[in-house]
Amino acid sequence: MGCGASSSASSASSSSAAVYQPSPGASGSPTASSNATNVVQAPQAPPPSSSAAHEPAPAPTTTTSTTSSSLTLRIIAVNDVYELGNLPRLKTAVAQLKTDNTIFVLAGDFLAPSLLSSLDHGRGMVDVLNDCGLQYVCLGNHEQDVAHKHLLQRMDESKFVWINTNAPTLPLEGREPLPEFVTVDVEAKGEARGTHARKVSLLGLNTGDPGLYTDKAWGGVGAKCMAPIVPSARSMREKLAATTDLVIPMTHQVMPLDREMAETCGAEFPLIIGGHDHQPYLETVNGCIITKQGADAALVGVIDVTWPAPEHAGASPTIDVQQLPITNFEPDKSSEELVEKHKHVLKALDEAILCEVPQSVPLNSKGIRLAQTTMGSLICTSVREALFADCAIINAGNIRGNTTYGDNHHYLTYSDLKAEVPFDSPVAVVNLPGAVLQEVVAFTRQFALQDPPVEKGCFVQLDDKMSWDGSTNTLTAVAGGPFDPERIYKTVVLYQVAYNGIDGVTPLANYVSEHLKTMDDPTLLQHSDSAHGMKQVLVEHFARAVWWQIVKDSGFDDIDEDGSGTISRKELEAAIFKRHGVSMGNLVLDNLMALADTNGDGNIDRGELLRACFLSSSMFYNADEDMDSHVTKEEAHKMFQKIMTSSYDPKVVDDLFTAADSDGSGTVSMDELHKYATRQDKSVTI
Repeated sequence: MGCGASSSASSASSSSAAVYQPSPGASGSPTASSNATNVVQAPQAPPPSSSAAHEPAPAPTTTTSTTSSSLTLRIIAVNDVYELGNLPRLKTAVAQLKTDNTIFVLAGDFLAPSLLSSLDHGRGMVDVLNDCGLQYVCLGNHEQDVAHKHLLQRMDESKFVWINTNAPTLPLEGREPLPEFVTVDVEAKGEARGTHARKVSLLGLNTGDPGLYTDKAWGGVGAKCMAPIVPSARSMREKLAATTDLVIPMTHQVMPLDREMAETCGAEFPLIIGGHDHQPYLETVNGCIITKQGADAALVGVIDVTWPAPEHAGASPTIDVQQLPITNFEPDKSSEELVEKHKHVLKALDEAILCEVPQSVPLNSKGIRLAQTTMGSLICTSVREALFADCAIINAGNIRGNTTYGDNHHYLTYSDLKAEVPFDSPVAVVNLPGAVLQEVVAFTRQFALQDPPVEKGCFVQLDDKMSWDGSTNTLTAVAGGPFDPERIYKTVVLYQVAYNGIDGVTPLANYVSEHLKTMDDPTLLQHSDSAHGMKQVLVEHFARAVWWQIVKDSGFDDIDEDGSGTISRKELEAAIFKRHGVSMGNLVLDNLMALADTNGDGNIDRGELLRACFLSSSMFYNADEDMDSHVTKEEAHKMFQKIMTSSYDPKVVDDLFTAADSDGSGTVSMDELHKYATRQDKSVTI
């Protein structure tokens, strides 16, 4: 990237940066907030020599330079970018922050998931990142959320380089191997040209956590294509030691594993540029700086690696890291136009019917910051079911339609949902003790009980299996049963409220913060990598529910009008019209077919339909006749025999049930079904 060095990282910041400067080998620096700076003296690396580096695949080389007697490589870094919204500002940030010695990297997760990527398979994201000037990426686990053929197409369209250090068996279908590393030549310029040069090598290392992948992931090789990160990084550093001054791993794994990596080999890697976590981190562990910028480019990392003047040829570099709010930068107009071009495909969804509205209680979202509303209940109930949780509490400030829909509003459309949920609003499942859940709900609703009542965005809406006594400000029922302060409830919350303290819900933020600090409790935030936007969660849930409703009401044989043993797109369209009296539109039909058509032949056979219904939360609630929060094999057989009618195959249900029953108890719990569902292929839905 080439431009003058007149614009510095610090000049872009709106406030002064905190500085932390440990001695080499220091550990345990606190997590830094945004706009923070961390400076550390890097351990000395072996000097370069003339011997050849190990190059199993061609490694692109970028030449950078500096104007001072010292020599600096600037790295602009982001990670986990799912939405296009901040990218016009990111383009401006890169333009303002870059010098002649700058590279721009992204540490994994950008093709998916998002509502747009479910339609364009990541094409828009790659196009906009190309326009932003992105240069180097590593794989993230969500890159396999798009079909493998689409992943390869996105690689072909990328102007940036995909670095792949630890997935040597990744199927590329005849394409050239991805480089295992990239070497950047850092050179002095002007009068100092030729007197001072360094080499920096970047690695790209993606998590091999088998819980994140299906067996069909990565073109059918699954998690086994990912070699362990630390041995892979160490092996590559050893191969590069003779010809590079500094090796920088880009990793895509959870922060505790990055900390372990730093503890194990901090002297070998003074800097780790990380991804996977959606909250920002800036820590020094065992002399190694770990920086993660959080999700969606809300922060942009600016990393300066500086070597002293040439006369100190053997000296180690210092590393300075800043995390700058993206709001410091104005959006680039041409990038905004490009983003809008790609978002245009979403406009076709505006009138798409998502679900039928229960007519017993008309939808209403007026006064949502003072009282429970039917829209609040619908949204909370739907996200609870979608994530197989016990309950859901969603802040009213994130449900903003302020509309009374009336008795004649029979269907919820995507435009309705956009009006009610205008923000990305990531949701996640947190394990909360009942006593904490009670404290959280009471805290958020106390303001509505004042005289006069005070509207607050933190007022939580509840799902339809929760009951609240307004006179005492206490919970009376959760998950359809009496409230138990000792029980651990799997609770859907807004990620930013729980983990970043948005809306000031201190009982929730304090509980989450304390448990993270004390134990990095892996059960505290369930499905942490599934903290996806609430709109996306709802749309996918409603799509699955459409299949369930049609099959439950009509049965397979009635939908299969020609008796072929499969359901065609035309037959599905007819069944939807028969049930609802309206057409849901081509886009909805396409995605409903994609949801169930696992073999891609354009038709849905009985096994595919059984599988699609088995993975639906609606199946669970309908099959669980005794309401004990578990489904027995007998309950599953009884239900599926009813909806599949004459051609019911019990073996398919037996196989699905056995696969989901992870503890071998003979029953499937909500948690088991959710874990089984997350191991399956990610189907395209609207």
